[in-house]
Amino acid sequence: MTASATQTAFAGSCGAGSRWGPLRGVSGRQELDVMNSVIAQLAPEEEVVIHEYASLCLANMSAEYTSKVQIFEHGGLEPLIRLLSSPDPDVKKNSMECIYNLVQDFQCRTTLQELNAIPPILDLLKSEYPVIQLLALKTLGVITNDKESRTMLRDNQGLDHLIKILETKPDSMEVSPELLQFGGHLWLLYQSQALTSSTSDQ
Repeated sequence: MTASATQTAFAGSCGAGSRWGPLRGVSGRQELDVMNSVIAQLAPEEEVVIHEYASLCLANMSAEYTSKVQIFEHGGLEPLIRLLSSPDPDVKKNSMECIYNLVQDFQCRTTLQELNAIPPILDLLKSEYPVIQLLALKTLGVITNDKESRTMLRDNQGLDHLIKILETKPDSMEVSPELLQFGGHLWLLYQSQALTSSTSDQ
């Protein structure tokens, strides 16, 4: 499919499947066909402009619960994680927004850990774009509610990433609730680790 043809198709599907509600005027089968088609456009061989439109469409659709479940069940999470390393900031932003919506569900958070998604999300904390930083922080704030994710953050130097944000980007990022939540979770984890180490040494 050419870029222009895909843009036209996505404009129609995203317009119907926007954050204001699910796809309207189509059957459940047609909705799944649209979903599968859009997810297929996240393939590595597609052009960046295709990735941009497909990730934007999924980000909009993921705001609705039924579509969010369908994105996850039809394998949308793994290619979205891969696109976090895209050279295009719009693709990163759209993919991160969709992932943030998906990880509100526990099953999706578990799969996120299995796909080793924490390192690329942590890398986005170094983005020059505040909106991408904030989406990454909000996502990390959600997934650190789970003990396993907090352990993975510790193992991937999550606290070091947080400190670097505060040291190097004081003007581009406010001390937001998401930043405080993320930092609080990590601090509790490190305190717990220190207490455990101290107890074992006695």
